[in-house]
Amino acid sequence: MAEQGSIVGDIAGNLIAAALMIFLAVLSFFVTVFVVDAGASLAGYDNNPYVVQSAAILAGSAIIAGGIAPIGALSGMGSDDRRDPLE
Repeated sequence: MAEQGSIVGDIAGNLIAAALMIFLAVLSFFVTVFVVDAGASLAGYDNNPYVVQSAAILAGSAIIAGGIAPIGALSGMGSDDRRDPLE
């Protein structure tokens, strides 16, 4: 019975983490739109129709770059030190 509670807790934790990641992605997109719009207006491009497109490219590239960070290299794990996660 204890395993079932652990499984439900794991699923709930995963759902909360997914919702938080989606929220943070949307928030970073809105912040990027604000920064790009402010920069465009400072540069004299007040009516710029490409503000959202450029903000989406910047936010998307930041999310992708964060996803492919070399975490294994930072933690000191080499390719020989990998172990089976199911052990």
